[in-house]
Formats: sequence, structure tokens, C-alpha cells
Amino acid sequence: MKKLIIGLTVGMLIGSSTVAMAATSTTVKATIAKYRVLINGVNKPVASNQLLYNGNTYVQLRDAGSIFGYDVSYKASDKSINFTVKNSPDSNWITLTDFATANGYTIKVDNASTDTYNIQANNSTVLAVNISNLKENEERALTSTNGKVVTVKRYLGSYLLNKTDLIRGGFMN
Repeated sequence: MKKLIIGLTVGMLIGSSTVAMAATSTTVKATIAKYRVLINGVNKPVASNQLLYNGNTYVQLRDAGSIFGYDVSYKASDKSINFTVKNSPDSNWITLTDFATANGYTIKVDNASTDTYNIQANNSTVLAVNISNLKENEERALTSTNGKVVTVKRYLGSYLLNKTDLIRGGFMN
């Protein structure tokens, strides 16, 4: 009888550990594909193949970052992925989104013109950023509601604001 109980116990332990191991491993079936990647009609080289899974296409982050002008690095100690702008015009520019997020502003698209982004504080527009017909690497001076001039620039498809102008205008420290 003792042998039967020991045998059943060992069998249950082995069986439950196998189920636990199976529950922690996930297998995904995807299809490997090779697409041409175009940004504004310009072919961009991609080093790796893409994956197709459940109707979605997946691109490696390193390739995606490179396409959009970023260096991508991975830090194993905290499992973080870091994007930094490569070949940026200089560090005196900040993206419209990063500026708003870092300084507590919200961005609303103007209802009359989808080419105008209103930067707001307390539901009041403090700076209207009109990007209509702004070409790559082109700069445009904007006048804020307090009469200060802020320069906007288009770079790699993103809209950048001049930090020095923002500091002078009292929009950031």
C-alpha cells in the first residue's frame, strides 16, 4: 500500500510540473515576409524580414527606429528599449508631443484646419502651431498668444519646436 501511495504522489508531482512547464511557454505561428518599406514614397532599407501574425505585420524595433531616424538600444538590467534621435539637427529642438507632455500642456487639432495644433493650458490656447505646407528641414516662426516668437521645424516627419524660443516665451524652464 505504501508503494502505491508513493507511486501516485510521484506521478502527480511529475504530471503537475509538466503542466506548469507547458503553461509558461507560448508558441506563436507567424509567416516570414519581405516587404518594401516606403516613407513619403522613398524606399527605406530594412535589414530583417517582417512577420505576419493574425493579419498584422511586425517589424523589428531596431529597423523601425532606423527608418524614422532613431538609434535603438536595449538595457538588459531594467529591460528597457531606448530610442535616441540620430543625426538630429541639434539638441536645441524638442518634438511637439514631447514638449507638451513634459510641460503639462495638451495638444488639440484645430477643427477648422487639421494643419494647426493648438497647445493648451487650462483649455486655453497658448500657442497655435500651423504646419500647413511645412517642408522637410524648413523652419517657420510662429507668434504665441503672449506675443512671443517660437520657431517650428519639420525634421524626419516630426514637428520640432525651438527650446530657446520656448524658454524665452515662458513656456518651459
